[in-house]
Amino acid sequence: MEPPKMSEPERLRVSALPRGRIPRAYASAGSGVAEAVLPGEYEVTQRQWEQVMGYNPSQYNPQHEKLRGTDTSLFPVERVSWFDSVEFCNKLSEHEGLKPYYELTVTKRDDEGGKQIDAADVKILGGGGYHIRPVWNGSMPAGPGRRRHTTAATTTGIRWITDGPEKTAAVYPHAVGEKKPNAFGLYDMHGNVREWNEEILTNPATDAPQRVTRGGNATNPANTAAVNHRTLYGPASRTKQSYGLRLARLPE
Repeated sequence: MEPPKMSEPERLRVSALPRGRIPRAYASAGSGVAEAVLPGEYEVTQRQWEQVMGYNPSQYNPQHEKLRGTDTSLFPVERVSWFDSVEFCNKLSEHEGLKPYYELTVTKRDDEGGKQIDAADVKILGGGGYHIRPVWNGSMPAGPGRRRHTTAATTTGIRWITDGPEKTAAVYPHAVGEKKPNAFGLYDMHGNVREWNEEILTNPATDAPQRVTRGGNATNPANTAAVNHRTLYGPASRTKQSYGLRLARLPE
């Protein structure tokens, strides 16, 4: 199936959700979202990341054994940490003349080229710049006549996963937008790559702060793609599990 013919600016497009659709529970959880949010329609692609950052960290690239010779530029970027995602958001905001949403102070970069971030201090400045998707996970009621995609039974046709009727032998991410959108017009909210969000929790064993990913990915089973499923990782984590991101903005 051919990916939709859309320009790069369109793939970075954000969509206005109806005011009042963001549950107060999410707003009070440190998401920075009061009543409205403008989420990205698509996950950030490898091409977009490379255009902004100057490198492509993704495991599933044209050199991958399962993808040799495949154009993966419209695949979602992965193997990026929460810190890396913050840097991407700030650089993109600056490129578009927007005030960065974060104050990012990098204290250590990786030993493999120094492109990715191992340690940093991050403060939220707010404003209209791009940021990582908030705690909102797409599970709120979508309005009359719209389906609420909360379980495996209600996500048929909109997810990339490894089991159930949509199981595929191609166990890797795919170009964004190949599946149907959810009721809000957002693509790949279930499966493809896990998406970092702003939620921060404390590891009960170490008391260390950890960030959350949601949405599951193409290499995991359906239960991990449910909207109430979340995984916790340190903000510098970028293992071979597919961690990617979806942009968001607050209304001006």
